[in-house]
Amino acid sequence: MKTPITTAKLFAVLIPALLMAICSASQAGVSVEVYSQNFESGLLGTQWSGDATIQSPYGLSVFGFGNWHLKSDSPSACILTLPGLPPHSSMTLSFTLALWDSVDAHQNDLFQVKVDGIFVINEVFGNYVLTNQGQSVGPGVPITPPFTAYYEPDYGYINFRDSARAVSVTLSHSASTAAISFQYPAMQPPPDEAFGIDNIVVTIVCELPADLTGDCFVDMEDFAVFASEWLRDDCIAPEWCGGADFDGSGNVWFDDLKELSTKWLTGVSNL
Repeated sequence: MKTPITTAKLFAVLIPALLMAICSASQAGVSVEVYSQNFESGLLGTQWSGDATIQSPYGLSVFGFGNWHLKSDSPSACILTLPGLPPHSSMTLSFTLALWDSVDAHQNDLFQVKVDGIFVINEVFGNYVLTNQGQSVGPGVPITPPFTAYYEPDYGYINFRDSARAVSVTLSHSASTAAISFQYPAMQPPPDEAFGIDNIVVTIVCELPADLTGDCFVDMEDFAVFASEWLRDDCIAPEWCGGADFDGSGNVWFDDLKELSTKWLTGVSNL
């Protein structure tokens, strides 16, 4: 027979255990933004490496690019590295993509995005297609007017057609670090061809039952929910006593307390 434990005794047992355990995790089914950047500060940040630099988007500013974007004038990759990600099962990467000047969609003119070395985008990329001089091509959907001529519309840099697209891709991902690379390896020497990226947002789907409040962080708010359910023995699916019955045993007891203390102060705290 289980011995009843008062709320005061619960706090006396739980608080020391909670303060000893610090990891990283997040709530199942909760979509959380773990990185965003529009470069409006003019600072690139230590997460970035490669040859790309912050430059003006000129006329593309009216299409949501603001005053600055990250422009690559090199065939080398620019890389965004995100360490310390909470436990998750999927990731969504969204950004706006600028196609500058005479990017001409030859067979090998591919825009490539990799996550941890694996292609998530590897598509023909250009401001026009040589075979039919038609619309710009690439990932995502156009956000600038359609093709009219080789030199129109010209939004900046050399006198040639420019365009932009909105891109979003969702992939399976569970690693604690993500290395996201952007590259146009067939780029001709500048200023003939270039690409730019802006409005980057990375979200993940959190997976941590110990997050009882759904904010992707385990803290005193979750403890308050847990304490309110302590010693209940009538937990059933799908509610499981407000989620406090982590192991689905039908009661809120020390196994559930252990789960909460193990995940204490984990997740994404700056939501």
